[in-house]
Amino acid sequence: PKSDAQLIQKAKHLVRESTTCHNLYGQDVGIPVMVGLTVDRFLDTMDLYKRNKRDNQVMQVISKSLSDDETRALALYLSRIKPAVQAEAAPSQGPAMAAGNAA
Repeated sequence: PKSDAQLIQKAKHLVRESTTCHNLYGQDVGIPVMVGLTVDRFLDTMDLYKRNKRDNQVMQVISKSLSDDETRALALYLSRIKPAVQAEAAPSQGPAMAAGNAA
């Protein structure tokens, strides 16, 4: 079997195809985020697609096209990418400021 390091190198090439739809910065743009998932969660999700237990025809086809090594490679690689921190909302200014009633 291949080492994790070998699989991660392989994933760097595979992940490029994922970026057609998925955002690798961890921002949900209507398509589920893949980065930061645990290896087990990614593998379980891909298995559900492979067995047609999750409804998304594109992902069903993709999951079936990947070998077990390729799927594990992606899981290892993507689990190491931490999602970008979402911009935090501006601090509350209180009801007077929000209403435009500055003193």
